[in-house]
Order: sequence, then structure tokens, then C-alpha cells
Amino acid sequence: MDLFMTVMAAAKPYLSDPRLVPIPWTGLSGGGATLKPLKIGFMMGDGVIVPQPPVLKALEWAKAKLTGAAAADGFSVTTFTPYKVAEAMKNIRKAYYPDGGKTVKAHLAATGEPMLPLTQWIIKDAEGPDVTSAGVLEQRLVRDKFRGDFAKHWTAQDVDVVVCPVFVGPACEHESAFYWNYTAFWNYVDCPGVVIPTPIRAGKRGSEAYASADALGEQDKHVRELWAKGDFEGAPVNIQIVARKYHDNELFAALARMKSALEM
Repeated sequence: MDLFMTVMAAAKPYLSDPRLVPIPWTGLSGGGATLKPLKIGFMMGDGVIVPQPPVLKALEWAKAKLTGAAAADGFSVTTFTPYKVAEAMKNIRKAYYPDGGKTVKAHLAATGEPMLPLTQWIIKDAEGPDVTSAGVLEQRLVRDKFRGDFAKHWTAQDVDVVVCPVFVGPACEHESAFYWNYTAFWNYVDCPGVVIPTPIRAGKRGSEAYASADALGEQDKHVRELWAKGDFEGAPVNIQIVARKYHDNELFAALARMKSALEM
């Protein structure tokens, strides 16, 4: 990733694309020494869906590794509180299809293809009339206010990076990727993230259970049902590390610092 970014940045793409921010790339090689201590926040759940047992196990593994290395490597490990994830997910689903799903349906109708369940799932919150250009502007204003409020929330948490799930569980069965809160939220607030592997693997079916039998809501209940009927034995579990918007260099500097402790 560092090599890719180094090559891309060296081409100075911002000279031909004014939408790009011309931030010099330092990546893994710079900036880490200034983060003393490196303040790491762990978000164990998003308040909407409790991660499936092996994901929590992977987060606990990472927390233990970083906590154990705290004194020697200058880490400070704390908790990061999630911020209005349900609201962000509702907003981003609508923003994906401001035309109410009209274009998708038209393409399917033109070829006679059926709409698959996951397509129906992703557009259901947006289905309806086209919101028009005024509606798109309103969506952007709502999004930008949310980003500003989230930035204040992050500042109040006082962390440099956030470690959290990348998905509700291991790689899911086909046609069951209903919930992508743990990536779409960061898309909505425009924060850079990196997915890393862990040595954790899912156990045999029935060998791992949730700490609490109480579901947070219908989505959490559904994810628990998918876990109960699935068989993920041996499936690898990844986690992600996220930084503030425009803090890509700081993210990679943190990765360089955390690499040894997390056995990357």
C-alpha cells in the first residue's frame, strides 16, 4: 500500500484533477515519532450490530498485544465510543441512490434480468421518487454537518487512530452480506482506513457464543441468526485501523509503530 501510494503521489495527479488535495506523502517512513504516546481507541461495536464472536476475539487479541507493548513502544490504549451509526447508515443508503433506484431498475428492465435480493436490500431505503438536484444538495448539507459533528466527537475521544471491526463477522456466506456498517460509516465521514489480518480463526459451529443473549435490535438479531445457522470454522478474521479525514500519513505512521506489536 505504501509503495502504491508513493508511486501515485509522485505522479502529482492533483495537477490535472483539482478535486485532489495535494498532501505530500510520507507513509510508513515519516511522522510516527511525533505521536508520543500513540493514542489508540478501540471501538468494539457500533451500537447497532454486535460483531460476531470471532471478531470480538480478534479485537481482544489486538488490544492485549497493544496494551502489553504500551510501556515499551509508547502506546496509550483506550475506548472509542461509536457515533450515531444508525443515522449515518440511513443517510448513506439514500445517498447511494438519489434517483430512488430508477436507474438500476431501468437497466434490469432493458435486459430482462431479475433484481437479486441484495440489490433490493441496498436500494430499499432509497426507493421512491427522484430527490432532484435540490434533494442531492440537502443530502450533502446533512452529510457535511454530520462530518463536522463527528470530528468534534473524535476530538473529545482524544485518540490518534481507531481499531474496530471491518465486518460483522468473518467473510459471510453468499447472498448474506446485508450489513456493512463497519465500512460504510467511515465512507460517510470520509476517513481513511486500513484492513489488517489477525491470527484469529473462527471456531467450530456452536463453540463460540455471544457474551449477551440480548440483541440490540432487528439488525443485530438477524446477524445473530446468520451466525447461528452458518458454519465458519477456520475462517480468518481481519480488523481495521482508521484515522481522521486527510490523516492518511498519520495512519501509515501509526501502522509502522504498531506493526511489531500486531505481528504484521
